[in-house]
Amino acid sequence: MVNMAVFTHVKNGLEPSHLWPPMLQVFSRKLLVIGFAIVFLAWLFWPMAKPFPDDYSQLVLSSEGNLLRVTLASDQQYRFPPASQPLPEKYRQAVLVWEDKRFYQHPGVDPIALCRALASNVKNGRSVSGGSTITMQVARLAWPKSRTYFNKLREIFTVLKLTLHFSKAEILQMYADHVPMGGNFVGVNTAAWYYLGKPAHQLTWAEAALFAVLPNSPALMNLEKDRQRLYAKRNRLLKRLRENGVIDEMTLTLAEREPLPRNAGQFPFIAPHFTQYVLNQAPHTAEIRTTLSSKLQGTIDQLAGNYYPLLASKGISNLAVLVVETGTGKVRGYLGSADWFDATADGQVDGVQSARSTGSLLKPVLAAMALDHGPYTMASLLQDVPTTFGTFSPKNADKSFRGMASVEQMLLHSLNIPAVRLLKKIGVAPVYDLLHDAGLKNLFRGPDGYGLSLILGGAEAKLSELVQLYLMLGNRGQQQQQQPLIYLEDDTLVADAQTSRQLLSVGASWLTLEALQKVTRPDVDFYWRNFSRQIPVAWKTGTSFGSKDGWAIGMNGQWTVGVWVGNFSGEGNVEIGGAKAAAPLLFDIINQITDSQKPLWFKEPDRDLKSVEICISSGYPAGPLCPE
Repeated sequence: MVNMAVFTHVKNGLEPSHLWPPMLQVFSRKLLVIGFAIVFLAWLFWPMAKPFPDDYSQLVLSSEGNLLRVTLASDQQYRFPPASQPLPEKYRQAVLVWEDKRFYQHPGVDPIALCRALASNVKNGRSVSGGSTITMQVARLAWPKSRTYFNKLREIFTVLKLTLHFSKAEILQMYADHVPMGGNFVGVNTAAWYYLGKPAHQLTWAEAALFAVLPNSPALMNLEKDRQRLYAKRNRLLKRLRENGVIDEMTLTLAEREPLPRNAGQFPFIAPHFTQYVLNQAPHTAEIRTTLSSKLQGTIDQLAGNYYPLLASKGISNLAVLVVETGTGKVRGYLGSADWFDATADGQVDGVQSARSTGSLLKPVLAAMALDHGPYTMASLLQDVPTTFGTFSPKNADKSFRGMASVEQMLLHSLNIPAVRLLKKIGVAPVYDLLHDAGLKNLFRGPDGYGLSLILGGAEAKLSELVQLYLMLGNRGQQQQQQPLIYLEDDTLVADAQTSRQLLSVGASWLTLEALQKVTRPDVDFYWRNFSRQIPVAWKTGTSFGSKDGWAIGMNGQWTVGVWVGNFSGEGNVEIGGAKAAAPLLFDIINQITDSQKPLWFKEPDRDLKSVEICISSGYPAGPLCPE
């Protein structure tokens, strides 16, 4: 019967285990264990990708390294990118004492903490403690799972792999960058900026302790009634720091007395039009270092804020300001509108990057071209009489005629008729080509489409383009080919390497600036014209047809400043004018930011100028027919 049973099982392919030789059973089990070990070790040593995706907020920083603006990450969290500096020592010590005292001694799993947690859970009949190390918390943050014993085992395996592939410093940095800090704020640097308005490396001991305990109960930061619990937790950690010899008694006493930050925090939101512009330029850069000076921007915001009520009282709803270093082309100040949050005045429109009618702002370029083309000098006389070119009859702004006016007088008094006659002599096409080469990209018609009106506001340009145009005069007639204006610090290397074009001669550029320095100023420095105290400024104003745009651009050896005033709606207003509405703010800014201890004016280009005899009666170089 036994043999028949065995035969039946074998026939059906079901051999009983007792028929296997004992040695074969042992071997198969060992083989299974070895196979599992090989697979586990292969998985353990297989290269590990970064636990967290590169999904960070974009930070826009000033030239001083101050935070200007923060954007949301793609998952709608505020998560700062990893800091370039090491983890702040105070925060590191606080986290280790609170979360994982044996962090540097264990392989990511702390057997002592696990046993203590298991005993506590058994005693209470439920899970009250997880025994998690910092590395285990990193694994849970990177690969969140429901809290079960099986997932705990998986977490332990993952932690061993993390410890094998990343240093302790890297793991601690991951924790600091991705730990929840209440609301949709992630990471200690994010929390430091939001709640305290400063970077994490400036934390006090009390603040470091606060952010070390906050991840245990991040909701406490949003509940006014429970803040006392958070205060108590923070002080409990401070006492532990004292017990562990990290801080002394005096530090403990002072830290315990520090109040918690106010519940409502906020990120800086400085120069919003500028930051939006650079965010569009660098949409995938986590940390954007700009050329904007937060200190100078504060000055501009204050001066413009003080000046704006005067404009508003006259029905002028907006203004824009651009401040650039003359020598480098770096943008240091940028105000796109009077108030970003004023929806009734279209405050989010960027006046620096909006194309508007140029008014008379192109006349200095025309004068410089006349000097280069010859036979003109600044003293050359042009007719200022009633003039008609076909259907076009230009008029001077003051409705008067002088009979004759020099090229310099054309600039000083912004005379339209002499300017149009000069453009007629030089030709619209050469002037058009130079303006295009100098960066005016909104010339959407050809030279014939603009005709002689080109010089009187027939064309449109952005404030940034016009400042760039005047910057060319200050840079000895040279125009940088790739980036005349520098917005990002990373672009400084590009600017250093780029080539320039000589669009105007050095001499013509300098003589034009000398003439523009003589324009009567609206500020008190007018009375100091003959004294060395005056800050020299070459400046020009412009007013568009219908009084829709008022412009003023001024420059010296340090700064080039552009101001626009008007209504984004395009509505005209008799109070809108370059001299009366834009120039006062221009000089408020220049007088405030110019350093009188540094070179103020442009060096005279001796080798690029030559003396010529001028005919008194015409202002042109003297010829054989000149009477004197």
